[in-house]
Amino acid sequence: MKRTKNFLGIIAIVAIIVLDFSTCTGGGGIGKNFTDVTKVEDWLARKKGGASPDDPISFSVKLNLQNMTSPESNWQKLLASINTAGLYVALDLSGSTMPNTEFNPDGGIKTGKQFIVSLVLPDSTESIAGILFAHFGNLKTARARNIDFIIGNTGPAGGIVFYDKGDSFGGWRYLEAAPADMDTNLAWASSGFTRTNIPGTGTAIGTGRQNTTLILSVDANAPAAKACVDYRGGGFSDWFLPSSDELNLMYRNLEVINIGGFQGFFWSSSQDDGNHAWSQLFDDGSQDISLGKDYYPNVRAVRAF
Repeated sequence: MKRTKNFLGIIAIVAIIVLDFSTCTGGGGIGKNFTDVTKVEDWLARKKGGASPDDPISFSVKLNLQNMTSPESNWQKLLASINTAGLYVALDLSGSTMPNTEFNPDGGIKTGKQFIVSLVLPDSTESIAGILFAHFGNLKTARARNIDFIIGNTGPAGGIVFYDKGDSFGGWRYLEAAPADMDTNLAWASSGFTRTNIPGTGTAIGTGRQNTTLILSVDANAPAAKACVDYRGGGFSDWFLPSSDELNLMYRNLEVINIGGFQGFFWSSSQDDGNHAWSQLFDDGSQDISLGKDYYPNVRAVRAF
């Protein structure tokens, strides 16, 4: 009889362990998996941790996120529960459903989003704009299906991802900008080359690397281009001076949401003519500004990966 009681006790313990593991997420971090949004607030209230962005509580939800802008939607109710708890969370939405492939982070309600520090988007999500990071003030990481890096994320070299072309043709998919400007007082051309024509530079996305190579093949000490190729951010040696269209992406996808600390004029690697090269004013996004090659706009290196 004594052995029977011990055996039953072991079975009970095993059952409890199995039930406990059944509440954990699969592949999205450790935590509870919710299918009922009304239970999130109570669960968070009983959890330890979450007092700072460095110690978030992880959990996932499998919900219908349709009509995300409606106060009655599961998305808004989820944000309200997180806000009421006042705890920082790592949220996995990968099992949820949503309208089309668009994730609407706004919906007119901002409370609650400041507590989300990590976000895994629904499986149906194919793309997302950099505005995500503007709406989630403490967001550190975010990802979605088939997306390794989202605009605004930190890239593998420690820069800021500002473009995703959606495929890896040509050996690259993403562009990241260095986290800070290169040294100041960098002209486009070195002394003696300010009126030298460098044929073949382009303006399109994807031409910055070749432009930089062309510049340095003619003017080996061209200050702006050389500063970029000499940069070793993240231990990488493949940085270059962006083309004018790549520079514009940095403005559109980062500067407009106050990411990157850009200010003033920036050089591109796109020549206008033998006397001028294209730059962009990040104060207002003006793209049609062509300066003499002996001017000193700011320089920000970029790399493709």
